[in-house]
Amino acid sequence: MIRAAALSLVTMLLVAGCGTDEREADSDTQQTPSTPAEPDSAWEGIEGQRVTPSASCLVAMQAAADEPDSDRADTLIRTSLDECSGVDEWLSALDEHPGALGLTEHAVIGALDLRAACFPSPDSTVCQDANARGVTP
Repeated sequence: MIRAAALSLVTMLLVAGCGTDEREADSDTQQTPSTPAEPDSAWEGIEGQRVTPSASCLVAMQAAADEPDSDRADTLIRTSLDECSGVDEWLSALDEHPGALGLTEHAVIGALDLRAACFPSPDSTVCQDANARGVTP
C-alpha cells in the first residue's frame, strides 16, 4: 500500500504537470526546471542533510527495496521507519535504495516520499521526527 500510494502520488503529479495552458503555448520563453523548496537541503521540500545511515536502517530499507511483493514491502517500509533514527537517516537510506518506494535511482527524494511512508505509521520514530519538523500532520 505504501509503495502503491507513493507511485500513485508521483503519477498524479506527473500527469498534472504534463498539460499546458494557452499562456504556456504562446510563450517563447524556455521553462527552467523546478528547484527544491529548501535550496540548502539535500531533500526536495524539507530541510535536512544527507547522513551515513546505520547498518540496521540500511538493511531495513534494502529489504523493502528487494521485496517484489508490494504488501510485504509495506511491512518492511514500516519497519524501516523505526530502524532509522530520524528523517535525515531514513531519507539518506531511501536515497541509497529508492526501490523501497518503487522509485528509480534518478528520483528526487523528499517530503512527498516521507509523507507517503508516514501516512499509515504516524507513531514510528521517523514519522514522529517528521511531525516535529512540520512535514507530516
